[in-house]
Amino acid sequence: MTTPKGRLTVSIEQKHDFVFTAGKILPELVNKSVTRVMGVPANGDPYEHRGTALLCEIGGRKAIVTANHVLTEIEKEVRFSGMLLSCAAKGFRTTNYRFPEIDVAVLVPDEPIEMNEEKRFWPAGVSDESAALLAEDYVLLQGYPARFARFLALGPAYFSQSYTHCTSIRRKESDFSEEVRVYVKEQVPEYPLIPEGVLKSCQVALNYAENTGPLKTLEGQEVTKKSILEDHSPLYRDGTSYHSQKPWGPFGLSGSPVWRFGAYECDWTCEKWSTDMARLTGIVTHWNEAYQILVVTPFAEIMRHLSQAC
Repeated sequence: MTTPKGRLTVSIEQKHDFVFTAGKILPELVNKSVTRVMGVPANGDPYEHRGTALLCEIGGRKAIVTANHVLTEIEKEVRFSGMLLSCAAKGFRTTNYRFPEIDVAVLVPDEPIEMNEEKRFWPAGVSDESAALLAEDYVLLQGYPARFARFLALGPAYFSQSYTHCTSIRRKESDFSEEVRVYVKEQVPEYPLIPEGVLKSCQVALNYAENTGPLKTLEGQEVTKKSILEDHSPLYRDGTSYHSQKPWGPFGLSGSPVWRFGAYECDWTCEKWSTDMARLTGIVTHWNEAYQILVVTPFAEIMRHLSQAC
């Protein structure tokens, strides 16, 4: 019996082949379980996009999971009278479980939510029970950044496009021996390891480097048309800025769910892979500007807190 290959033992060609193939298929499935968190202005102005949330089933119940600070920021601004989900046709009542220590909120509807037909709750049990395989795989983030939120004058309303980000886990210095840490710093200085103290023991970091390089066409030609460049500029620049937010950064992605592809289990072979292998693995809780990383709380940690609270 052969041992499945981890990410660091697979050739770059095989990794690219897998990620670019699976990365075009998986978003169509997971996007059905992702929605926007909207702030409702008290003066009747259009709803404002404030974050992302996951629709999922937990212990036989439907739930909405997002970053706790997304709700806190809405609550502390007097101009907002409440929050809504972009997928919900009407308001709803929930029993709320708030976990500030891990920056996660789980909202359990008190009654069925009237939602858009294309949305669905991610099924219970199709998630990682631990973060052990995260470093061996690639992950997919699906969310709604503020950069992709636009005001529609004819609505009037905010329209937002979902965003897919395929990446890997940024390793911590403590993951390697001193000899390996020195080697990595010498050979790959543009890929800094995360020092101790930056992340909590239950957190992981996603690669999200700012230097994305020039935008190119499928033929490899650099794009120079201004209108296209403005629409595809990095999320850190020219984004919509709301009250208490800086005008740059990947705002709106807080609460975005993260899935592990399942490449480890299928030995990085596209022919053996199916969307059934994907596992919900965590929720984005905040952006660390200094290290240019998105910090993720594993879903197993969220489940642990929820089981203790219920």
